[in-house]
Amino acid sequence: MTYDQKFILIDPSFDSAAGDKWQYAVTFAKSAIQNGYKFSLLAGKNSPLIADAVGSEIDQRNVFDFAFYEHGKIVGRHAATRGRMANRARVRHDALQLQELDRMIDRMRSEGDRGGEEYLQRTKRSMLSAFAKKARDALRNLDVAEPLPQPFNRDEFAMALARELASLELKFGDRLFFHTMTPGMLESLQEVTAQMGLKVPLDVDSYFLFHFGKDAPDATTFLDRYHSYSHVPTVSNRIQTGSPFRRLYFLATCDELAEECAQLFRVPTYLFDGLTDLESYFLANGGENETAAVKEMLANTLKHTGQFHVSIRASDVQPGLVKALSQSVALLDKFNLTLKVSILYNERSLHLIRDLAIETKGLNIEFLNVESNNEYIRAITNTHLMLLTYEAPKYLKRVSAVLHDCSVLGTSCIVPTGTTLATARDYADIYVYTEIADITLLILRAARNLRFGSESVRTRRQALARQRYASDVISRLVAAPLMPSLEVQAIAPIATVIAPAWGRCGSSFAIEGHIRTLINAGYFVVQVLVMDKAVDQYEATPFFWSLLEQNSRNIRGHVQRIAFAKYSDHVQLTLTPEYLGGNAFTQFLDRIGVADIWDEQLAKFMLAAQITVVNHVFNTKFARRFGAGRMVLETHDIQSYQMVNWPLINDATGQPETLSTMLASEFDQVRRFDYVVNVAPDEHAVLSLVNPRSRLITPYLPQELIAQPNCYSAISEIAKAWNLDHHYQGLTTFDLLLVGDRHPANCEAGLWFMRDVFIPHLVPMGFSLAIVGKLSDALHERFGAIPGVFYMSVVKDLKTIRSLSHVSVLPDQRGTGISIKTLESFASGMAFAATSVAVRGLADRLPFNLIINDDAEGFAQRLKELVCNKEARQQCADMARRCYDTVSGEGKFFMFWMEILNDLGVRAQSVITVTPTERPPTNFNEYALSPSY
Repeated sequence: MTYDQKFILIDPSFDSAAGDKWQYAVTFAKSAIQNGYKFSLLAGKNSPLIADAVGSEIDQRNVFDFAFYEHGKIVGRHAATRGRMANRARVRHDALQLQELDRMIDRMRSEGDRGGEEYLQRTKRSMLSAFAKKARDALRNLDVAEPLPQPFNRDEFAMALARELASLELKFGDRLFFHTMTPGMLESLQEVTAQMGLKVPLDVDSYFLFHFGKDAPDATTFLDRYHSYSHVPTVSNRIQTGSPFRRLYFLATCDELAEECAQLFRVPTYLFDGLTDLESYFLANGGENETAAVKEMLANTLKHTGQFHVSIRASDVQPGLVKALSQSVALLDKFNLTLKVSILYNERSLHLIRDLAIETKGLNIEFLNVESNNEYIRAITNTHLMLLTYEAPKYLKRVSAVLHDCSVLGTSCIVPTGTTLATARDYADIYVYTEIADITLLILRAARNLRFGSESVRTRRQALARQRYASDVISRLVAAPLMPSLEVQAIAPIATVIAPAWGRCGSSFAIEGHIRTLINAGYFVVQVLVMDKAVDQYEATPFFWSLLEQNSRNIRGHVQRIAFAKYSDHVQLTLTPEYLGGNAFTQFLDRIGVADIWDEQLAKFMLAAQITVVNHVFNTKFARRFGAGRMVLETHDIQSYQMVNWPLINDATGQPETLSTMLASEFDQVRRFDYVVNVAPDEHAVLSLVNPRSRLITPYLPQELIAQPNCYSAISEIAKAWNLDHHYQGLTTFDLLLVGDRHPANCEAGLWFMRDVFIPHLVPMGFSLAIVGKLSDALHERFGAIPGVFYMSVVKDLKTIRSLSHVSVLPDQRGTGISIKTLESFASGMAFAATSVAVRGLADRLPFNLIINDDAEGFAQRLKELVCNKEARQQCADMARRCYDTVSGEGKFFMFWMEILNDLGVRAQSVITVTPTERPPTNFNEYALSPSY
């Protein structure tokens, strides 16, 4: 037989010689060889070898470092690889920098440059102050360790997969099957595209089998993450423009999960029932005839002696089960039956055995070690009844491989109601319980049915199970005449979005708008977050992961990186004449500009970008290094007006830089861009003179992020769900809501509101005020406890708090551009009280006048009116929504950006074919070949 085509099974979580992952690996290998494919298994580094079980040499490559559920290890791997060498490495770095600094000082002295010499002496003194502590710490850290991961969010799954796919030299007709697929693993596929530098997708068929529902309590911690954080609602959009494979088939193991995946990914998801390796089961028992003999012996034992054998895995023992088993012993005894119980365990459940042995003392119990798959098969064959006492919420949309195994072997099962197991009566002999206490009677019913009932129904069920699960698996895949869920003709053109490495802030919505628009327009988006300060990677890595999570909540690019510079990079930069010869503005850009993405392959991939969108002008020099194609600047503000208030210091002079000097440098950068996007009329009026190719586009806020949900009816319910303290008990709504981070302008506005408005005018009236965000912490430090004030800090869901708050407080006292907080209030349709500064850049674009209050007494009076008058509050809320619809919206935003892409000549073309979702789901088993047992 010739092997012209390849079949590759990919399972990074295959890690033991038992369970469904072992069965999938062995069964696919046998089926692939039987059907004339050259089989390869790509598995975890600790995966057991399957060649002996398959009975043939196979290409098994144990290449993956982490299973899909090990995100926790991935985010903590920097600590494991860095070890305790951190301070020693930094000391060596600092020592080298001090030597270089001394050489520079000598040169400045010889050239008579007093100013330069003094500056370098100051730098040396600051370095020496920290050097002694580092040196002392280093003496205690003598271990040798591996280097830190580069980049910090390095996707070893994607890198290993890309490497193996390249070596396999795939071609048309080859097939790949991803077992136990998750949305987080889908994110990794886009990394594969970048790592391979693909220009067109690999012309292969790829199958993705999903096992877990997104709401299962044991799945929510890993389904949306793997080597990164996923934005699950839009992952299919990115797969459509970033898949490394041409044809993609989405599969699920039950109807409920197939429906969920179809809705989640917005593509057809087909039913794939699962599989069993019946041939191996027979071999585990000594052969097919021997397997039948075991079942016959069991039946005879029950019939003639009354002994009824029940088995359960140690990990499935639920509270109350031992009591139910004890009651079964007494109940069966009344019917001349005796109960024997086997508890099956392996290395993973060994820790449960001691307590179970104590708890089951007095029962006829045996503990069976089923570490290998053969031991497990022999155990479930040699029992009358398996207790599958699973936690029901975990199996609402998940099937049980144990139930499948039992069904083809003819072993009866007790299963929980409300799960997929309870609907398996057509092919499995099951007894369904609602409460654990029900199991006592169900064991009796099963024993009597098996002892006195007809075999014909159970035989028909077993035959159907074997047809369904034991037929040749690859024949099922190939025979099913399915349209791909997705068909991708080409890799989408690349767009790079560069933004500051910040958490959630006002700019976030605009940046997310670019990413969402570019993805919807058909681009492969590389999202780069740039640190504006040098960092130590070891210390910064937890913060980096937090940044990625915050910047993935609403949308994310196909690939994400955080760019940063090391301390040594900044030291070297600040010693150069070019740096010292600039002003504070150019120096700030230079410091950001030396940041690196720490990924050479991705950097090469980004060079093919058609467009680079740069958020904030201070990222310009970095963008010139890593960006490509047409360059678009989203200004967010005229930065010099902000920087002069910091103030921004010139490193050469040690003095604050003048506004005129910084503006000249900022304008010089702005005019170099191919297009400039401004968010507020005032900045647009100025910057459009600097660069005529400018456009005013107000950020839009996706309605699903702002809309008020109705999942809670009172603040007290939120307090209970979020474990807030007792002060929230009995509270239905908040009268007022104040939101903000700890930006100085927000703190100034909050101070004015609390000191001049709330405390003197509204506290006496008993108004309640919720303060949300880091601003809450700043105001609590200043004012402490105040009647009616709830300092909530950062909350899980601001939408929920908005839905139960009456009036939004917008007290801005200074600022430029527009206020995103105001825009959020407008978009959410909340009644509001605002100062003129809070509605800057928005009020003058409306065809109607807003009620504005800049004095404290008037502001307080407006709040009283809105809180106390429901009709006035509703009128204000309606006006808020009209304000938002006038100045912003997704349609306007998308249209403006499409016009910019057209003007620049970089409009992407569609490369996607999506199978219509109205096609009914197809069951692969409709086309299965007859089983060969």
